Amino acid sequence: MPQPRAKKARTYTSRARPAPAYQYDVEEIYQRSLQPGNFKYLRHLEENGVMESFLWPLFFLQHDQHQHQQSKNKHKHKPSKKNSDKFQLSKAASLLMQLTNIRTSSNAIAKGSMNGPLSFMVNANVGDSDDTADNDIDNDIDNDNAAAAGAFRLLLTTLLSGTGAGTGTGDKDSDSDLVGIVSFLTTVYNNMTREMYPIVRSALLDLVGIGLWNDTGITGSSEDNDEDEDENGGICILVGMSKRYRDLLLRKAGGKVVKEWQQWRTSNNNDNDDKSNSNLHRFIPRVMARILTMIDGNSDSDDSDDNDADTDMSMELVHVTLQLCIDLLSNASTRYYLRPYLLSIHLSTKCKLSKHYHSHSHRGGKSGNRRGSGWRSKGTRSSTNLFQQLTQILQQLESFAVDDTVAVSSASAIVSAVGADSNSNSSSDVNANASAEAALSHAHMASTYHDRAHILQKLCHRHHPEVMSEIIYAGVGMICNSGGSGGTSGSGSGSGSGSNSGDGGFLRRNLDRVVDVNVLIDLCHRLRLADKSLFAFDNETMDNNMDDNDEGQKQYEIKKIRKLTTELLIYHHTLHPSESSTLRHLSLYPDEKLLWNPHLVPAGRSNETGTLALPKMSMSFLTYSDYLLRCFQLLRLESAYEIRSDIVDVIKRMRPALRHGYVDMDDADEMDNVNDIDRTGKGGMHDSSQWWSKRRSLTEFHGWSRMGLQLTHHDNNGNANDNNNNNHMSDVSPVRLLKVSPPKLGESVPSHVTAEITIDLKHCGERIREEWDSIGEFDNLFLVGVDASVMEGGVAPSIGGNGDDDDDDDNDEIVRRVADDEDMTFPRRFGITAVRGCMVLEVRDGDGNVLSDPTYMHNNDNDDENGNNNNKKRQQHKHLKGKGGRKGKGKGKGVDNNRFKRYLRVALDPAQYAADATGSASGSPFGTKVYQALNVIIRRHGKENNFKAVLETVRGLMQGAGSIHRTVPRWLQPVLLGYGDPTSASFSSKPMIEFAEKTAGVNSPDAALDYGDTFVSEEHLRASFEGSEVIVDGGANVNLHENENATSNRSKYRIQMEATADDDNGNSANSVVKATSYPFPSATAGNPIRFTPVQVKAIRSGLSPGLTMIVGPPGTGKTDVAVQIIANLYHSFPTQRTVLITHSNAALNDLFEKVMARGDIDERYMLRLGSGERDLETDAQFDFTKTGRVNHILARRATLLEQVQQMSESLGISGASERGSDGSPSYTCETAEYFNLHHIQKRIHLFNSKVKDIVGTSSTGTDNAENIGDHFPFGKYFNLSPSDVSSMTLQDVTQKLGIIEECFDELAEYRPLELLRSQRQRTDYLLTKQVRIVAMTCTHAAIARSHLVELGFQYDNIVMEEAAQMLDVESFVPLLLQGGSTDTNSRLKRVCLIGDHHQLPPVIKNMTFSKYSNLDQSLFTRLIRLGVPTIDLNRQGRARAEIAKLYNWRYKGLGDLGHVSTEGKFLTANPGLCHTYQMINVEDYEGRGEYAPTPYYYQNTGEAEYAVALFQYMVLMGYLPEKISILTTYNGQKGLIDDIISQRCGEGSPMSGVRPGAVSTVDKYQGQQNDYIILSLVRTKTVGHVRDIRRLIVAVSRARLGLYIMGRQSLFRDCHELRPVMDQLSKRPSALELVIGEQYPTKRSATGAISEDKKFVASDISVLGKIVHDLQNQLHK
Repeated sequence: MPQPRAKKARTYTSRARPAPAYQYDVEEIYQRSLQPGNFKYLRHLEENGVMESFLWPLFFLQHDQHQHQQSKNKHKHKPSKKNSDKFQLSKAASLLMQLTNIRTSSNAIAKGSMNGPLSFMVNANVGDSDDTADNDIDNDIDNDNAAAAGAFRLLLTTLLSGTGAGTGTGDKDSDSDLVGIVSFLTTVYNNMTREMYPIVRSALLDLVGIGLWNDTGITGSSEDNDEDEDENGGICILVGMSKRYRDLLLRKAGGKVVKEWQQWRTSNNNDNDDKSNSNLHRFIPRVMARILTMIDGNSDSDDSDDNDADTDMSMELVHVTLQLCIDLLSNASTRYYLRPYLLSIHLSTKCKLSKHYHSHSHRGGKSGNRRGSGWRSKGTRSSTNLFQQLTQILQQLESFAVDDTVAVSSASAIVSAVGADSNSNSSSDVNANASAEAALSHAHMASTYHDRAHILQKLCHRHHPEVMSEIIYAGVGMICNSGGSGGTSGSGSGSGSGSNSGDGGFLRRNLDRVVDVNVLIDLCHRLRLADKSLFAFDNETMDNNMDDNDEGQKQYEIKKIRKLTTELLIYHHTLHPSESSTLRHLSLYPDEKLLWNPHLVPAGRSNETGTLALPKMSMSFLTYSDYLLRCFQLLRLESAYEIRSDIVDVIKRMRPALRHGYVDMDDADEMDNVNDIDRTGKGGMHDSSQWWSKRRSLTEFHGWSRMGLQLTHHDNNGNANDNNNNNHMSDVSPVRLLKVSPPKLGESVPSHVTAEITIDLKHCGERIREEWDSIGEFDNLFLVGVDASVMEGGVAPSIGGNGDDDDDDDNDEIVRRVADDEDMTFPRRFGITAVRGCMVLEVRDGDGNVLSDPTYMHNNDNDDENGNNNNKKRQQHKHLKGKGGRKGKGKGKGVDNNRFKRYLRVALDPAQYAADATGSASGSPFGTKVYQALNVIIRRHGKENNFKAVLETVRGLMQGAGSIHRTVPRWLQPVLLGYGDPTSASFSSKPMIEFAEKTAGVNSPDAALDYGDTFVSEEHLRASFEGSEVIVDGGANVNLHENENATSNRSKYRIQMEATADDDNGNSANSVVKATSYPFPSATAGNPIRFTPVQVKAIRSGLSPGLTMIVGPPGTGKTDVAVQIIANLYHSFPTQRTVLITHSNAALNDLFEKVMARGDIDERYMLRLGSGERDLETDAQFDFTKTGRVNHILARRATLLEQVQQMSESLGISGASERGSDGSPSYTCETAEYFNLHHIQKRIHLFNSKVKDIVGTSSTGTDNAENIGDHFPFGKYFNLSPSDVSSMTLQDVTQKLGIIEECFDELAEYRPLELLRSQRQRTDYLLTKQVRIVAMTCTHAAIARSHLVELGFQYDNIVMEEAAQMLDVESFVPLLLQGGSTDTNSRLKRVCLIGDHHQLPPVIKNMTFSKYSNLDQSLFTRLIRLGVPTIDLNRQGRARAEIAKLYNWRYKGLGDLGHVSTEGKFLTANPGLCHTYQMINVEDYEGRGEYAPTPYYYQNTGEAEYAVALFQYMVLMGYLPEKISILTTYNGQKGLIDDIISQRCGEGSPMSGVRPGAVSTVDKYQGQQNDYIILSLVRTKTVGHVRDIRRLIVAVSRARLGLYIMGRQSLFRDCHELRPVMDQLSKRPSALELVIGEQYPTKRSATGAISEDKKFVASDISVLGKIVHDLQNQLHK
């Protein structure tokens, strides 16, 4: 790729930013960008950081020059220089816009940056800056933000002026230019982080601020010109808000908005030097004028289609504009002014009336292909569907149940918080209930629409009583009723667009009867929906503007006006279904329409994102309903994408084919015509069942799949028949409907739909048969209809060469095709006609034996995150051998065949069945007969099949969204929604201090906290509070050099921090730390970690009420901090329960094991939920599941009762004869309590009285041991001899009495388990009453939530590890595992999130959902982007210091722990290798670099061979193979490396059986580490997804002692985002350097010099391979 010509850098330096690091020729770049095929060139510029190093600094320079010029002379202006004049700046703005859009749409978008594609605004010249600590003061930051804000305003105004969009000059804007600008604005709005907000806020608010309420018409020339009349009359294109409507809004809004409007009018009426700044508000009206003109031109659905390129670009402009409006309406801060504006210009209504919206009804079956009927084609049809979905989403957001006034006032608090000092509480007075007040209930919305109906009735009665009589006297419910069933739009509205404007029902019928269109116009005018002047319609005007013979045109205009006025009235008065109602009518299982809808479930690896009808996970949300709705939609679509991949894989393997010569020719034509079938299933044949049976008989399968089987047919008696039975005419549906239960009261879908299906396992091997037999209750299956008679066959479409990020070179002859799981034509190619999901209720064998256990039905808490059941293992069914079993009608063979039959009773999705039965748009065109077309059953792996339970949980939260306000603490609610001051939930904020003061059981942040064993010594305690005065035990002198490892010398501490008075400047002086010590128990191991001061700060925050955010870079001890917080909470608050949440089972087990290893937490108070417990490594006798804990308690109870029995016998109260026949104790917990009360406590009381008398009369006081021991009553029980008893001291006696008291206290806790007889009751009691630490994964929390809430489970604290790897909703649901206790208070007191947002985010398989919808955004990352304070751990102890430098630049002040510079393993060199880390440049191997044998399955043979050869070399040097891991960035390369290792280290080779510790991808290795890492970057043509800096951070931070990277150095070094790492790697040689004659271990220092005669350069793989070969030969000898 040729580099642009560079020029000498300017000498001028901006006061805010340095001058551009590189000076390119703007004109040259711009001209090249206009050439065909410019995408790769522009992408190359973007990857090389042209935006950061050149284009963006240009605007800084121009802004500073303008400011400087104004300060010198306000009226004189010097000529602009070449690269800063108007034209050059306009071209630079255009280039910056294009490059930003490329970065946004790129597959390798730099999302690792906290500011996403706009990182260039805050990271300019980051690759060339010195690696120094950030020491800018607040004033410098403010000045820098001000300069950046000015530069951005200059960029925006230049960009809009360059197209004539904001100047009012009348210049024509091209559609392609407008598409780019609108896309750029969408990117800006979607990346408004706290860091970006001060930069872009001012300019963007001018775009969507109150200026939109101006009544400027299409020319933008005069406020009084509200509209431009069409030359033929009819409807005018109005893009300004009418004055009447604006006055109404101002009157409703009140004084603040009126004042803002007056200020805006004043500022825009004055003459300004910079006209473009004041005209930013004109851009959106300009775009609206353009798209409304296009839409209005297509309002007649009877016109012919227009498919030219200009129309396609125009529709793209419409799509991106609608998407921008949707994004703006989804944000409270931009919604307030935009929504009234859009309503005033009737955008959504006109979109719905346009021809393009309805064009699908005129295109279906147009091609005449019977197989293509009902299938979506490319081009216009696809564009139509997208336009429909975007319009529906727009209407949904326009009518969303939120009070915009409250929402925008809450969101505006962010603005004040952004400019406020982070330590101040200036904005902490934001109403914590703002989110609750902003959300409007469905009853409130109904009341609002009923009021509108009353107004309509009054107007009709007053002005049109004769025409509108039915409306006048109708009930308001009839007028507001949409006439629908609540939004059963199903798969067609998977993005949440199901609640459209509705049919209108009663109101539409009555409006259609109105003959005079002037009546409708008058109603719209009086309701202020539209002014009469908008409709240039009266007979005189029509006659003047039209010819006498143009009566048809006049009627056409009247028809358009009637349509518009009718839709406006219906849209204004029709009550839309609530969001929860919409979800209730939405199937949880995807069907064939949703699975292959390219706009809802797009290709997951596509590089062309474009505009999609998908919701987005933004930083803030309107209400909790809005948040949950978006989460539900995206989770449903993501699960649909995964399900689609599984279905495609199974169907491909089964290889469906048309059975030839089987159908009579007389029936061929009749069976070929699918469209003749009506919804009753009847077509040309007399019996629909026979028709479907014959249809199914056409399909046979020539392959097999272990995850799929062909369904077995039933005969008319319900018995299963062989699939190959020639008597197909007697078959009925393989899916036999058993029962359709009527809907529940108030609902419209059946309550239950059950069916029976049959599978035959006789053709399956034993292992596969066992897998199918493992199916049990609550497992999800999929039923697929495959019809070979409609198969089109063929191959997948080829991948177009449009500058794709992953395209091969232009000279490659291989035609790359779309992967089958990404191919939207796959159903047509393989004949898939239907897909339905179901849940297993019962499994029976051929003899009627129930193989599943029905006693555990509906026990959601027993289903783990892997979809498995944790109860007793299902009873294994032993197949009968030989004779036996249920006798079949056949002889002999029937008995054998019956052994392998399995009858599955399943629950179908009621919503989907209702859609099929009622004929809604989301149902099948064949109605309920579609179930007769299902002939394949597909199962999925349990770990991937929990989607339904998660979706049910989110839907349940949606239906009970009001309870969220009682469950989530008030202080946390605004922060979670993105409102208010982001610092308000931290423990030191004013709201949290007030919360602690007013809430019982919550400690104040300045109260004394029990730190327990956090400190290993007093010296450690003092060092942990740097800059503070530490007073221990009132200032007593203690040994500061005590042995930290000796528990006998350790102490525990309670600490209180007090701030001293403010100094003269008003700043708080250093605090005083008062510590009180108390004894450390010798029986426990305690904490062995010497925490750093920052870790101690994190522990303090975790103990305090509020939200704690801990950022833990690699190796900084995140888990150790979490363990200490958990232990301190356990000991400090004995009555509180703590919940532990992690993303993975491995992390949860690691956390759980470390808590157990401390030894100071009783295991009976710990519980581990989920299937991962089986991998837990502890010394406990019983596992930590609920059942295991119950068994532990019962065993412990038996032990304690035995002690009570022995105690009773030692006192002579009972004898051995009273024991049970098996020697068991005679006591129960209840009788033991009576025994304690009447015998033990009585003796203790007498003993205490005697001791008191002895001590009172003794001259030696408590030291009189002789007399005290003589009165001790339990000496025999403790097996003490008389001399031992006599020598007991008071301390010994107290210890023995404490043991007795603990015994009876523990038995009292176990007493309820004697009253609860069933295991289920005992486990529920244990969970809700006894355990104090409950651990589970986030997935299990989602699955078990409903059951936990039903049980009354409650908790006070929650600690989440791996928070940055959880989806937003996966972190949100664990906050709601309990019901709200009252209307105002929540029991939850502390929320601690621990993670690292600089590492990889949650795994999303569909990259489009990750890139376009931000589904991979975690709650942890979102809160950080909002500005929630974090505690950043700043000392790592994992890696060598030089390896840590590769990634510590990414973190705030990250340094090394002391042992990194002192321990021998970090100081010693790696034997046989010159460097501890090195990037090895790997050129093409045998003439080839990267390649992809299948799409996106990238491999690089040269790097794979090099990595394996280096591994072999290291093992031959003496390294332990398990200490070496080989990582790569692509699955294809992992598979290739596995294959090469199998060859090089396979059986018969000198290194047979040698395997590395792990061969994995970087993504899957996150959270793990090893001593030595060999990394393969794979790519040689483009950087690929390694460009996400988070992936590279994970890769280079896995190594402790050695890191060796294979890659194309020139490629990755030029990537701007990777430059901080690559610059360090480039300082070392690019060829592998070895040390000759060295073996493991070595004493050579890692920093020591190596003589040249011992160095050897392995220049390529052949050289290293020869060395390995020679070493192997020596080993063999």
